[in-house]
Amino acid sequence: MTAKEPNLVIYRQQEGTAAVFFIHGFTGNAAGTWGDFPALLAADPELSEYDVFSWGYPTQLNLAYTITRHFWTDDPDIETIGMGLRTLLANFAQNYQKLVLVGHSMGGLVIQSFILEELLRDGHEHLDKLTEVVLYGTPSGGLKKASLGAFLKNQIADMNFYGDFIQKLRSEWKQQLDDCRASSALQRSFRLTLVAGMKDNFVPPESSLDPFPLDEKEIVPGDHTSMVKPSPGNDLAFRVLKKRLLRGALTAQDKALITGEDQRVIDRVNRIRAAEELGDVDALKLLANEMLQPGTQHMPLVDRALGLALSDHEQFQPAARLLQRYLDFQLPVDGRRPFQADVQVLQQLAVTLSGAGDITGALARLNDLDPQVRGQSESMGLRAGRIKRQWLKKPQLLAVGQRALMTYKTAFELAIAADDRDQQIFNGINYAYMSFALKKNNWRELAERILGLCQNCSEPDYWTDATQAEAQLLLGRYTEAATAYEQAFCHAPVPRYLSTTGYQALDIIARQGHPEESQCVDAVIDQYIPFVRDQAAAPENPFA
Repeated sequence: MTAKEPNLVIYRQQEGTAAVFFIHGFTGNAAGTWGDFPALLAADPELSEYDVFSWGYPTQLNLAYTITRHFWTDDPDIETIGMGLRTLLANFAQNYQKLVLVGHSMGGLVIQSFILEELLRDGHEHLDKLTEVVLYGTPSGGLKKASLGAFLKNQIADMNFYGDFIQKLRSEWKQQLDDCRASSALQRSFRLTLVAGMKDNFVPPESSLDPFPLDEKEIVPGDHTSMVKPSPGNDLAFRVLKKRLLRGALTAQDKALITGEDQRVIDRVNRIRAAEELGDVDALKLLANEMLQPGTQHMPLVDRALGLALSDHEQFQPAARLLQRYLDFQLPVDGRRPFQADVQVLQQLAVTLSGAGDITGALARLNDLDPQVRGQSESMGLRAGRIKRQWLKKPQLLAVGQRALMTYKTAFELAIAADDRDQQIFNGINYAYMSFALKKNNWRELAERILGLCQNCSEPDYWTDATQAEAQLLLGRYTEAATAYEQAFCHAPVPRYLSTTGYQALDIIARQGHPEESQCVDAVIDQYIPFVRDQAAAPENPFA
């Protein structure tokens, strides 16, 4: 232990990632108030990430101040000490990722005053790092006995139950913190623990505990002074603090990274959007390589946006890794996976895994969906698509083809029941295709029905036009199909959609025996998506 300044005792300063600052109470001091408490923290190998400091400020019971306070000298009031705490942190804590403040008695009021001042001035430098606040024997509700000595000095007056400071402190704490807990946007990162001494008659529990109905409370042995001097036979006060230091904690900066409010997340998402707009696949791949490097800080929403973009551009391997990592992201606080039920990502990960050749993994991910979502038309159609892909790879597995047909049929019927036109179109055309491919009798009727849905759409999009083209192609109306394909391709869809559409068209023409009339459709495909012929001939076609 070395003293760097008279009012700062340094128990450990090894440039760790976190710091604990002890703040003593009325008439206390940086070293004597806490006994061996800070040294025990500094010596504990489980707490090696924490540097440990004890801060002191002027506080004396000096009767001469009853006169000099009006003219020359007095100890500062609590609000001033709180501002001094801000100055201390600005100069000694700027490099830490996490801060913990521990207060005893009036020191806990100093901490509360500092926090409120930071909130009111919208200060983020320190609050964004603050993870735990632990107050031992703090008269947060004020002391009635302080009214007897309020005339002696400012600090006693501030602790007065009837005084302006305590009334303002409690009112603003309720307004700035307790009343904001229902709003995720206003919640603060730190957790508050109130500790009362079992034999503390100086600060009764109704003052130290009762003002905080929503926070954690503990009772430890000892009176007002001995409760913060742990010993080998009585170290419960130490254990309470150690438990808080060891439990996972998210700083406001951590939360911003997770929720996407951090500027680094915003910058990367904007890069992704710009690359998508320009069709710059190399930029997306470069960013993916950067994000997947070991040790790179996880930004879940960047993983999500980048994974979906790469999937659209048929970069299935990195897309699958990013989407998987997004779904599996665990909060360091409690291990929860906040994104594991993201339906869109689960569905698109199935498509991506399928594109990468892992059809079993794709179906497994669809099975991760909530049963209610799994039974919806869209999810059922995606499931049918993975089964269809397996059948296209191994057409001798007739039972698999039949399963794809029946799954599309179920998805189509669910869409009709839900009056979901988009899903009727998507699942209906695939139901018609599977019926055609498996030589069922109803494929013409289905194709006509889906064609009618598409033609009655007042604002057709890519899939509406592409589906209309496929229905016309199934029905052998090649000129109409070619026109509809041109209309579809003018929507400038992402490469994955083009490849899927083009491959399906080539497959239908092949099953029809390459009639001469279909050459107009071949010409449109060769004009707009010439690459699809080579991909369709590849052993591992990713577009079914």
